[in-house]
Amino acid sequence: RPIELFIWKVEGLRSGGKLLKANDLFVEVHLGDNEPMRTRVHNNAGNACELRESLEFNIDENSQTAALTLLVMDQGVIASGEVARLRLATHELLGIEDSTGKRKRVL
Repeated sequence: RPIELFIWKVEGLRSGGKLLKANDLFVEVHLGDNEPMRTRVHNNAGNACELRESLEFNIDENSQTAALTLLVMDQGVIASGEVARLRLATHELLGIEDSTGKRKRVL
């Protein structure tokens, strides 16, 4: 079934490794068998950024191995570097959805 993920902001980030330039941030999201998705790049964001973007995925509620992985990345000229990472198992993701009251249960 489809779910929508809202990414509001990231903050308290370390430097992505560039000495004299602020982070150019984007978020890459992986969930189960879905193709990885990315937000747009926010140039010169530094150590915090309001992203305000949403992404849609299909989730398999019965999967014991699927996990949502959020990677905060700093875009470079040749390659992008990882600044931060968050990993949530499917049951943790469903628990968050339950706490918002947005999960629809089929009887």
